[in-house]
Amino acid sequence: MKTIEIINGQARKITPLTPLRRGIEGILTKQQIGRGESILTRADKERIKADAKHLDQISKEHLTARLASDPKIPTHIEMFGKTYTFYEGFVAYTELRMRLEREAAARGETHIDESQLPWRPHPLPEQQEQPLTPEQRMQRDIPIVRKLHAQLAQEVEDAQFDQIAKYIKTRQWRDNNVLAPVSTIRQSGQVDVTIQDDGTVINRSRFGVTISYAQDARTGDPVGKKKPDGTRILENGISIGIGYFGNREEIIPEARESVSNEDLEKGVKALFIQRLEAGKTKRYVVPLANGEAQKEFVEYLYEAAELHSPQEVRSQARRGRQKTYQAAA
Repeated sequence: MKTIEIINGQARKITPLTPLRRGIEGILTKQQIGRGESILTRADKERIKADAKHLDQISKEHLTARLASDPKIPTHIEMFGKTYTFYEGFVAYTELRMRLEREAAARGETHIDESQLPWRPHPLPEQQEQPLTPEQRMQRDIPIVRKLHAQLAQEVEDAQFDQIAKYIKTRQWRDNNVLAPVSTIRQSGQVDVTIQDDGTVINRSRFGVTISYAQDARTGDPVGKKKPDGTRILENGISIGIGYFGNREEIIPEARESVSNEDLEKGVKALFIQRLEAGKTKRYVVPLANGEAQKEFVEYLYEAAELHSPQEVRSQARRGRQKTYQAAA
């Protein structure tokens, strides 16, 4: 049924949606406003109420169906043949990744051993292979270099190289005079890391301790003193520690042929002994991959310390004690 109404002098057809449209548009005649009348008839209100109830039912049914079809958040995850809760799985995976990163740093590499992961890792889109800007390269390289240095420092501490140096000083060299010591012990090392565009690490860093004596091994003159030829006496000492090396000639003969050229290019991780005498350096590199690395290192270090021992250490210490006693008297 359609009828016509007159509003503001204009004729309009009335349809079943007209009352609802009026409510939306807020159409009121002046007379209706003056009398406080509603624009909706009783029939209109009943129809709207029925429509609203129908729409509400449809919405509930749609929501129920949507919730039933939506995927559920998993509460457990499978890894390494075990079932973990979601939280436990994240912790286990994160701990594994951090361990693999530490091991990669110990090898002097940026890439972890992905074969130990439960699945192949997927980097973030912004981490995909693409040319790096100088700023991006720096952001990538600095944490790697710091991690490599920290790893070496920790390994040197764990291996107690400082205690070994103290033993050489006090027992092999018999430098026990606290007031007039002949030799000194200090930390030493250098950071020398190159990271290529593909992430390959070329490492030549080393870290350890140095035991040195401030005198000429032959004359006993102090370091820095001018010699008759005008040159100065240079420091003498031994450095021991862990590092990465690329010179095959520095590797001890027993392990020289066991190292590949590829390993040398990246840097062979090894124990080292470095002798410094009168400005000349001699280095003995013992690759850690060698099954006899520790035994070879101990043997070479003993021989080097004996060969490099400062002459007249006892007499120097004795003279130092005599001067101390004379000053005290």
